[in-house]
Amino acid sequence: MTEVMFKFFPWERGEKPHFTNKEGFDWYIEKQLTDWAKRENATNQTKPLKAVCFLVAKDNKPVSFVLVGENKEILADQTSYENMSHQIDILRLIQSI
Repeated sequence: MTEVMFKFFPWERGEKPHFTNKEGFDWYIEKQLTDWAKRENATNQTKPLKAVCFLVAKDNKPVSFVLVGENKEILADQTSYENMSHQIDILRLIQSI
């Protein structure tokens, strides 16, 4: 039987961090959450966010997901993928009001 291994984290796929800060935290661009924030045709008619989501890790252990706006301000910081996706939806809704 063939073993199937899923590689969820970027370091498991051999990806290098976008940057590493002076404290040693690796910041990887989280493509799916970034795409979720920037999607154009949301069913609830909210506007896309001008932001990038990062997966922050220390010693190949995930610490948090951080959403950074175009002016390098932190828009959200969540400890799970699901919570960040919900936070993105909330920020899109607030922006559209």
